[in-house]
Amino acid sequence: MPSDGEASVTPNQDWTSNGTALVAPRPPFPNTEPRLLPLENRAVQGMTISRSRYPDGLVIIPRGNPPPTSPAMLPIKASNGSEIRIDGDTYAEWPDGIVAWFFE
Repeated sequence: MPSDGEASVTPNQDWTSNGTALVAPRPPFPNTEPRLLPLENRAVQGMTISRSRYPDGLVIIPRGNPPPTSPAMLPIKASNGSEIRIDGDTYAEWPDGIVAWFFE
């Protein structure tokens, strides 16, 4: 699964705690304005991120496997639609986490 971009992610708490993170996409991603997004530690499994619950997006960190650095460079999976699907293969390719990003 190819990423749609890459972002610098700085958590506002430890990586292993749920909270928020400042996410700054890197060019050539079309929107490089930083956003404060929720950060959640989740089990390694498939999931659907809905725009109705996370209007701007979500940082997902696999439970028990935080990124080794802070800030971390994480891939972005972006959408103009109402949801972003993350499957089990995503974690194998991006073990440190992923940013689900909804375009405005």
